[in-house]
Amino acid sequence: MVVINADGLVHQHELLSALALFEGNTLSSSPGQQEPCLDEFVRNVVRQYLDDMGDIDPDNLHALIMQAVEEPLIATVLEHAKGNQSRAAAILGITRTTLRNRIKRYQLEN
Repeated sequence: MVVINADGLVHQHELLSALALFEGNTLSSSPGQQEPCLDEFVRNVVRQYLDDMGDIDPDNLHALIMQAVEEPLIATVLEHAKGNQSRAAAILGITRTTLRNRIKRYQLEN
């Protein structure tokens, strides 16, 4: 399964398919559980992406992944915080200024 495909684009249906496979899993596995933790999920997706790329080294892999993850992360936390930017920033562990910059970057303003 690939979330970021070989042309470097992240397609919503690919991301949704990847997330659907792990629906209901927690961010960390407890001993004895077979559910993958977030760390394992990321490792598996990146490993599969690199395998799919073969001998071609991707450019800016970090930026591709950060861009694919950051926008839905911020949008989801803002929704959880009912639009309260101070609370969302605290949950994310970033400053309100950084959060406001990301909101503008991803056009998440209401």
